Amino acid sequence: MIRLDSNEYKKPNVLVAGFPRSGSTFLYHLLTQHPEIYIPKIKEINYFNKDHFFLGNPEIINPRYFKSKKWYYDFFKTNKGVVMDFSILSALDISSAERVKKELGDIKIIFITRNKEDFNKSVWSTMSKWNEIYSDYKEYSNFDHYIGIYKRYFSKVYVLSLEGLNSGKNSELEKLTDFLNVQNYKFDFDVSKHESKHEKGKIGLFQYSRRKIYVNLVKLFYHLSSSTVISLAKAENSKK
Repeated sequence: MIRLDSNEYKKPNVLVAGFPRSGSTFLYHLLTQHPEIYIPKIKEINYFNKDHFFLGNPEIINPRYFKSKKWYYDFFKTNKGVVMDFSILSALDISSAERVKKELGDIKIIFITRNKEDFNKSVWSTMSKWNEIYSDYKEYSNFDHYIGIYKRYFSKVYVLSLEGLNSGKNSELEKLTDFLNVQNYKFDFDVSKHESKHEKGKIGLFQYSRRKIYVNLVKLFYHLSSSTVISLAKAENSKK
């Protein structure tokens, strides 16, 4: 039995639902400094988004979506008042908002966006590293569309931009902490702005191989499943 809202487990009351390649890692490292805010060490749990587990393969089902609630809530053992799920791929699955609302209620939602041209270049660069170019990847930069879906389900939605954060760090973070209803804080801005520790354009061999194996296994499963369905349909039609 999961004891929620106790000293053992807390339901997240804030979700950073988007967006990747928009300064989310920088924001993550800033907010983890605040003494009233709890964020798991795993930045992107991605429990509620069924799709977009891999940015370049939106057709790949997210295996974490099938994890148990206990698996999810095990990330949130804290006594702090603000409990944040920092899963920035959530919004790219347009059905995730309904699932979040059903499980967590009318929590606070945060988005960080970016200049669309710079965003598209960054997404393309990321996909190129994995050799996985999704033809309609520019649709990801339709921020208003994805944010609008969440606004249908949640009454407290805050949007900040990477450009605004870079040009006025103190003022932007003050407005964000006001939204979170926590005290203003003197943040240390000398933190990592990028997730990867690898040299630019390079991916670790183990990380790359593990990802490729998983993607290929899932694609093979889908192919075999489709073939089975087609064979059954042909067999059924031949009987008629």
